[in-house]
Amino acid sequence: AGEVEPVEGVSLAQWAEQMVRVASGATVDDVCKAVGCDKAKWDRVSAEWNARMSRDTTATIAMAYGNAFTKAQAKPGVGNSPYAAAAQNPGKGEMPMPFERYVEIMEAHNALTAQGQDAQAVLKKLGITVMDWSNLGAWCSAYINDNALRNDNAIINEFNRLTAKYKAKYATVKSDSDIQ
Repeated sequence: AGEVEPVEGVSLAQWAEQMVRVASGATVDDVCKAVGCDKAKWDRVSAEWNARMSRDTTATIAMAYGNAFTKAQAKPGVGNSPYAAAAQNPGKGEMPMPFERYVEIMEAHNALTAQGQDAQAVLKKLGITVMDWSNLGAWCSAYINDNALRNDNAIINEFNRLTAKYKAKYATVKSDSDIQ
């Protein structure tokens, strides 16, 4: 009881929306301005929402947070991900990006982060944000899962072919290849 009540006036939905903004590149100062608080209050609010989720053995708060986070991505000026609409209906409708490009980003990201590069910086180099990647992952994972065994395993076969192709391509890329 009381675990979903606002923390210092900040509801779970408001907190989730601001977390979407952070994942999309907003600073803590931007968030504080939007919420009308100082950094100390924001830190307390975030710590309490995280604590509530961690002690909730029913995952009720985490589910509510996930729903609010997903909903906030589609709000204009919040998530700013061109793939937010796709994440609202995972695996359904038109593919949000060419399948081959998705697999290439996945393998480039895997290879470069394995070399110690910052995951967010790698995505930025690849032309997408963490929020974009999250949204694409939600859609594509559902699509692959729903269609893997159809048409003589066409999707999974294509996924495996592309994975091998881009693993080979990015296996030779070195983190310091731009340094002479």
